[in-house]
Amino acid sequence: MGCHRYRRVLCLLLGSCLTFLATSTSVFADVAKMKKGGAGPFFASCCIGPRVGLELNEGKSIKGTEWARAFGGFVPYIGGIIVLVAVVMQGSTTGFDGVLAECCIGPRVGEQLDDRKIRSIEWVRAIPVIGIIPHIMIAADAARGRTMLEIEQKENLKRSMDSPKLINE
Repeated sequence: MGCHRYRRVLCLLLGSCLTFLATSTSVFADVAKMKKGGAGPFFASCCIGPRVGLELNEGKSIKGTEWARAFGGFVPYIGGIIVLVAVVMQGSTTGFDGVLAECCIGPRVGEQLDDRKIRSIEWVRAIPVIGIIPHIMIAADAARGRTMLEIEQKENLKRSMDSPKLINE
């Protein structure tokens, strides 16, 4: 009887996620007209990746593979497969380091590994239990309207050609 109750909760959760996906794609479709900050970038940073909400504030849109990763994470084992398929579909130009960063930290972190260093707060997100704190802090920055370009300049994240990929200097 207890197992039956969990199936209902799981079906309700998946149904609400699919409903959110269906309505959110139309909400995020015209990103250029969106105001900076608010609930959209907050939830994008929480559900998809640390840089997605910050770049949503810059006017960049959410990719289809990022949506797949967000909702693939709710299903054990299947989520990992979806992440790997999404990485293969995009074609990682950053090598194994980029794939590792995409899978463990966030999709745009791995994609931008050649151009930007990984922030210290993004590294902490990979630690179980403790990682929820920086997760919320990054999402709060996105909700306040901060952009990734502002953070890149403030924290000196622009990568020089000779700096190693996975080590933050």
